[in-house]
Amino acid sequence: MKHLIKRLFLPLISLCLLGTNTPVIADDYLFVKGIGENEKEAISDAREQLALQVYSQVEVAERNTQVKLNDVVESSYAFESSVKSLPVQIGLMQVINKECDNLGCEYQYKVNKTQWINALEHEVAANHVLIRDFLTVNDNQLWSSLLRIKHAQEKLQQTKMWLKVLGSLSGNTSSPLLSDQSELTQLSYELEKRIPVEIRSSADLLSVQAAETLSQLLEATGKGKLIVYIKSKQKQGHKNNKYMAKLALTFQVFEANNPGVVVGQKTLTEIGDSPQSVEHAIRHARQKLMIQIKNNSIYSLLHKG
Repeated sequence: MKHLIKRLFLPLISLCLLGTNTPVIADDYLFVKGIGENEKEAISDAREQLALQVYSQVEVAERNTQVKLNDVVESSYAFESSVKSLPVQIGLMQVINKECDNLGCEYQYKVNKTQWINALEHEVAANHVLIRDFLTVNDNQLWSSLLRIKHAQEKLQQTKMWLKVLGSLSGNTSSPLLSDQSELTQLSYELEKRIPVEIRSSADLLSVQAAETLSQLLEATGKGKLIVYIKSKQKQGHKNNKYMAKLALTFQVFEANNPGVVVGQKTLTEIGDSPQSVEHAIRHARQKLMIQIKNNSIYSLLHKG
């Protein structure tokens, strides 16, 4: 029972710590407890608690609901909060105490703070070297260059999280690694601007709509050094008392200086259904495709599994 009570109160303790983002520290060690039916579950819980202590964000959303009943409007307000923690990379957590009963086990761990800081600094520095190698533009291989830049930006997001953990652990806000991070981030955006993308499409409604949506997301203007051409296919039928529609959008990438060669291609497919009509099924599939486009960059669209 005592472990169940601790499990219930641990989130409250973590939320209290969010005000200062300060972990439990004694000298050069951080101490954290984990609860679970076995050590694997306990260490997973401990990592989560440590992540909450080291760095967390609290997001609060307001919800307003109005209900009209018998000409009387009733309003209600609610606040929903969620805690987002960074993924914390920890090389070694040493067990210093263990208590078990019929409900499970509680493990207490300690983490060497200096070793953790040194490991994170090494990872960030190594990533920065790799990122710098990716940040180049070859005018004869623009699509490949853009892919490298986008890959570098993904790695910069990873190092950004590591730097936040480092800042929380060390309190250092003027590290050379922060300057390098800022420089590389700025360089990635500058290089990306050197490769403008132009969106073209076939004349059918779906392709035109996809091109307009993608152009707005990319803020594409006029002529580009890279051209993305969009075309669509459509199949329809009837199955299990429902109208079915299968829509496919194909994205082809060309370089303006060599327009006859496709350098990248991806086809997105969605199926819509409706008991009412084939038009409703088509609309359903089209909506699903538009959601995919709006929720992804052209880079991720062409590289998702």
